[in-house]
Amino acid sequence: MNVWCFDLDGCLVDSLAATHLRPHADVLLAGLVERGAEVRIWSAGGADYAERVAHRVGIADWITSYHDKDRGPSGFWDPPPVPDGHALVCIDDQPDGVPPHVETIAVFPYLGRSPHDSALRRITDELDWRFAKAS
Repeated sequence: MNVWCFDLDGCLVDSLAATHLRPHADVLLAGLVERGAEVRIWSAGGADYAERVAHRVGIADWITSYHDKDRGPSGFWDPPPVPDGHALVCIDDQPDGVPPHVETIAVFPYLGRSPHDSALRRITDELDWRFAKAS
């Protein structure tokens, strides 16, 4: 099973007010769940904050769990643990903070409502390829 962990602010929702869902986020999250992936959100604002925002923007039904995004002793973000044998993919607008051993997909920061943003569509378009590669 793949575990996909999304940063919240600037990645799934706008970083200014956390009220606008990034274009294609709903399609990407639904596609991951349809393929059997576990979808998590982590946020520097904390797990409770991430859950409130997910409910507010209508994506909570696709999310398995919410996590605090804290820096570990190495200076990198500490990703949520995954079960042995599971792949972890992190989608983040600050990819330099993700530990180098974690597969990371960088997206340009989503600052505010922008209907033409296509960062998550690119990932959605690659899902079949990514899941075939993982098999």
